Amino acid sequence: MVSPGSSESASLPYLGLEQVESQTGRILSVRPLGDSSAGAGVAFRFDARHVLYSKLRPYLNKVVLPEHEGRCTTELIPLLPATGIDRDFLGFLLRSPSAVAHASSSNTGARMPRADMEHLFLWQVEVPPTKDQRRIASRLKEQMATVEHARKRVENQSTATSALWEKMLVYAFNGHRDGTWSEFCLGDLLSSSLRTGISKQGTSPAKHRCLGLSAVRNGRLDLTASKPIDLTDAEALRNRIMPGAFYVVRGNGNVNLVARGAIAPDEVGDEMIFPDLLIEVNPNPGLLDINYLRWAWDAPSVRHEIELRSMTSSGIYKINLGNLAKVPLPIPPLEIQRRIAARLREQFEKLQQLKSALTEQLAALDRLPGAYLREAFGSLAD
Repeated sequence: MVSPGSSESASLPYLGLEQVESQTGRILSVRPLGDSSAGAGVAFRFDARHVLYSKLRPYLNKVVLPEHEGRCTTELIPLLPATGIDRDFLGFLLRSPSAVAHASSSNTGARMPRADMEHLFLWQVEVPPTKDQRRIASRLKEQMATVEHARKRVENQSTATSALWEKMLVYAFNGHRDGTWSEFCLGDLLSSSLRTGISKQGTSPAKHRCLGLSAVRNGRLDLTASKPIDLTDAEALRNRIMPGAFYVVRGNGNVNLVARGAIAPDEVGDEMIFPDLLIEVNPNPGLLDINYLRWAWDAPSVRHEIELRSMTSSGIYKINLGNLAKVPLPIPPLEIQRRIAARLREQFEKLQQLKSALTEQLAALDRLPGAYLREAFGSLAD
């Protein structure tokens, strides 16, 4: 044990659960010495001989093989391998699906489940000779390294895809401007004033349904992201979703998500209404094409103007109707607006297909470590 305020506490780096990656056990960061927020309470001491096993939420599968001396949260249990037990072998064994299932079968605590360590220690495991343990661990290390290399390559491709899309938006709205382009505030391009929806608690069952913030997704309004709400017919009429209108998020804890927008479908039932968390935008079709607005709204230059006008209160960023109306937009002639919107839609769909393929690759890679561990230990553990 390392007591708070002791010389060991001041000289040993601290490792908390939040610094450990689930499934891989990779240490994501190291708290600097002297960090007052790092492990103010009692801690366990460990070194490069130990395997650190997380008893909190065993399904997260946080098993660490440290390469340095330090102190850790008491949720991480330092296990010292017995004579004849290879540390790497033990670490991989505890990370195997069989170990996770055994530890999870006897949790204590509902909200913050913890593994019963005595139950874990009673787990029966067939142990091969030390040389075979090392052979198994060595092969697993190679397999895990291959998976990690592939994962980084796919993640880099995904990052590059996102960066490419941003470059496409910049080029679309800044690369072709000529004397025919103008700049107008959003409020000058509307057929009706900006307005928010209704503020009312949901009830079930009810005739009408109210959208949630999650309905704003990839530029299209998802009507399935809604809940029942009891309204009068007059309230429903005033707050129903207008087909083809544009709806933006009024507030969010993440400034990057404030005022993100989505187009409503062309067909919307009279029972669908929008809340005061969303702002309805009705472009004047003679000045602003709705599909052009959808893409221009995500352009980096426009996002910059939106975020400048967003205000924070208690950690929530919001934009009011007045500030939203003042957001400037680059406006070419309608024919050019429609051409830009069509081209961006085609490019966006292709990039979405690529991102979906990359997501599937990552999911497949996520399954590989468990498969390798199951293959290595399936015949050793009951």
